[in-house]
Amino acid sequence: DTSVCPEANTSDGTPVARETFDGLVYLPSIDRMFSFDGPKAPCGSGSGRTWMLDFAVSPPVWRAMDPVNGYNPAAVTDTGAGSVTGAICAYDPNTDSVFCSWGNDYGLLQYTYSNNTWKLLAPIRSDIVPGASTAVVDPVRRLLIFMGNAADGVTFKVNAIDISGADPTYAVKDWTPQLAGCSGMSGIWPGVAYDPVLDKIVEWPGSGSTVYLFDPDTKTCVAQTY
Repeated sequence: DTSVCPEANTSDGTPVARETFDGLVYLPSIDRMFSFDGPKAPCGSGSGRTWMLDFAVSPPVWRAMDPVNGYNPAAVTDTGAGSVTGAICAYDPNTDSVFCSWGNDYGLLQYTYSNNTWKLLAPIRSDIVPGASTAVVDPVRRLLIFMGNAADGVTFKVNAIDISGADPTYAVKDWTPQLAGCSGMSGIWPGVAYDPVLDKIVEWPGSGSTVYLFDPDTKTCVAQTY
């Protein structure tokens, strides 16, 4: 029955199945998996809710974090305003928080577990942040970097946002015109991670045996094939 769209299963209180997109992030400081938003089964509507999978107990337990403090994403989805298509999130070890680009036009959010609080940092539309990208935090340069294809699924882009607090507008910077040697990185929701040993971003476009090492300072990429 697609007209019924519960947030949790009535049998055990666990979250119903959903498309998580890039709204799953592991929080090492508390050994929990953070999950935010995603179209729910069977109706496909956005959630706006915050969940944690607690690994500190055996077996792991899902814990609902709503009601949250501060900005309330669930209130936005409850009004039916707009079309929320999921989130692109990444963990920041400097602030022990999660940054998310959420939905079509709901902006840049920050979630802090210690006080269970969301903040709306800036309105950022999905046509600015690449729609089929993956986010990663560069903790040294304190940047939130989005790598992957735009909403058209074809055009490869790299965007960056300063999350150090120096830019209160959290402006999106398009690095795409400055890239060199990165054409092979084109992919939909690629695998992206920061390597603290190399101090570079490692990207796998989703197929093949080649990964790319991206230098945020020079905007250059080096291919490594295995």
